[in-house]
Amino acid sequence: MRVIVFTTLFPNAVEPSQGTFVLERLRHLVARHDIDAVVVAPVPYFPTVPGFGRWSKMAAVPSREVIEGLPVYHPRYLVTPKVGMSLYPVTLALSATRLIARLRRDGYELVDAHYLYPDAVAAALLTQQLHMPLVVTGRGSDINYLPEFRIPRRWIGWALRRADGRAAVCTALAHRMQELGGGTQPTTVLRNGVDATRFAPGNRAAARRVLGLSPHDTIIASVGSLIERKGHHLAIEALAQLRREGRTNLRLLIVGSGPEQQRLRRQAQQLAVDDSVILHGTLPHAEIARVFVAADLLLLASRSEGWANVLLEALACGTPVVATAVPGTVEAAGSPDVGVLFSERSGAGVAAALRQGLGQSWNAKHIRAYAESFSWDETSDGQVALFDAARRHHAARRQLT
Repeated sequence: MRVIVFTTLFPNAVEPSQGTFVLERLRHLVARHDIDAVVVAPVPYFPTVPGFGRWSKMAAVPSREVIEGLPVYHPRYLVTPKVGMSLYPVTLALSATRLIARLRRDGYELVDAHYLYPDAVAAALLTQQLHMPLVVTGRGSDINYLPEFRIPRRWIGWALRRADGRAAVCTALAHRMQELGGGTQPTTVLRNGVDATRFAPGNRAAARRVLGLSPHDTIIASVGSLIERKGHHLAIEALAQLRREGRTNLRLLIVGSGPEQQRLRRQAQQLAVDDSVILHGTLPHAEIARVFVAADLLLLASRSEGWANVLLEALACGTPVVATAVPGTVEAAGSPDVGVLFSERSGAGVAAALRQGLGQSWNAKHIRAYAESFSWDETSDGQVALFDAARRHHAARRQLT
């Protein structure tokens, strides 16, 4: 089977840590099955003008590169920051029309689109024009947040009805996709797995030396984009509360980048814990395991999640987790033997959960075994079955028109 993966969430030479969850799923799929895959990962168009942060950097992304042995194309699409959200599916589709048409002529037969808006909507526009089967995958905020806006909600509903196959990374998202898309077309749950060879227990002292951490401190790791939804500010609030209780050896390691960086730094200073908050910045996905090995706990204080890969990756390293009890997280790490889930999303709520996690005795081998039960093999097999069903659905639908 020859498949085009279409998504804006994919690593590139400038942002190697973006969309690693899509890369991991694809990497395991082509390793396990006879799939010839090519990735079309459009990036925003921006002239090479310094001083515009991420937008300026995107000009350096090559038009084509090879990542983990996979050919990846980066057509440019027009983006107008903070305005014109309703136009993004159209500009995204226009940027890739000629490329997708050429790949279609070369024998690629199905489009696998990740993230519902604008990616899957653009893919629906393209596949409708080129008469190709389409599979779409919902992953989190594209289902939990974007449908709150009227025009994206209508676009998403149309794309779901147009798709020949639907997938979500957890059961809660699958139910929401059914509500948005309607009809009798089912939504398959394809959970993300974890690569237990890349993420495994290791030497904590050595990992801390590389990261510049003290071997005597208690390390809480908070990993993810520096945006409000990820709750790093709540982690800092909780740290300040626990420090006031006398836990002077507690350190918070925040790994990630994003628009909240300066606000988080100021918050740590205002709460007088800037000596205990380490804003590490982004790490390549291949090096994230070192963070989990070094940490005593992983904290994920997100307001919402689809399926947070960092949870299973930390667990595969034998590290327990403390996380908000949102639906996808409950599904991924709901066992009390591997972590603590909390419902009160506040500084006090996070502090209480951390207190419980730090006071509990954890079995690293048991935690590791739990993570190993989430194999990519089941996901890959489910993808192939979904692709086959989508091709049949598309053929049957064309016979009716």
